[in-house]
Amino acid sequence: MFKSYHFTRKDRIAIQVLVSLSAIFFGFLLLYMYSTLQGDYTAHIGFAMLIEEGRAVTVPHILYHVLIIALVKLFPLISHIFAGFIIVFIFGIITPIILYVIIRPVVLGVGWRPSLIATLFTVGL
Repeated sequence: MFKSYHFTRKDRIAIQVLVSLSAIFFGFLLLYMYSTLQGDYTAHIGFAMLIEEGRAVTVPHILYHVLIIALVKLFPLISHIFAGFIIVFIFGIITPIILYVIIRPVVLGVGWRPSLIATLFTVGL
């Protein structure tokens, strides 16, 4: 069975660093992609708008589209593009936290070195 792990102050600092790095690097990348409408985000935002209008659209995973619609309904002043940006940005911040929580108990030891090693592995992933 798995042994429970209690996160230390150094782990919380490592998570804060990961969130900051993710927000900066991933945020700039997403800002570029959404401001220039690069990638497949444009198509998926269009699919969300079609779903919202009640049209039948076949997409393999509908969660992103439903979250866009929900966010626009909750905050009517934001656009579908900005709602899509917020959703992807939030998941881009949550992902390294989840990875760190999975990796840190595997890296044995106490102190700052295991936290740093887990942080580096998380950034690498």
